[in-house]
Amino acid sequence: MRILPSELALEAADVVDSILRKHGPTRISDDFFHADHRRVWSELTDGGWHMLGVPQTSGGAGFDLIDLCAVATVWGRYLIPLPYLPVLLVWRWRGSGDDSLK
Repeated sequence: MRILPSELALEAADVVDSILRKHGPTRISDDFFHADHRRVWSELTDGGWHMLGVPQTSGGAGFDLIDLCAVATVWGRYLIPLPYLPVLLVWRWRGSGDDSLK
């Protein structure tokens, strides 16, 4: 039984970290939570980062829940008010290549 994320998951978490660092706040304030975060969302979905848990046969990376936890840990560092983690899980169980959630 594997208890640590795969190397690929750690690499993906590093890339997600760099995307979020680029768009993340320099300081947290009410303005940050009311700001327009569409650029972050576009970069994540255009890059296919929302499909990390989708099986490879359906066009995703095929990450299991342990791998997705590595990405979730990175997401939690930035407090960006977007539904990235729920979308990761929905796509994992949906297992589809349809881009209707963009």
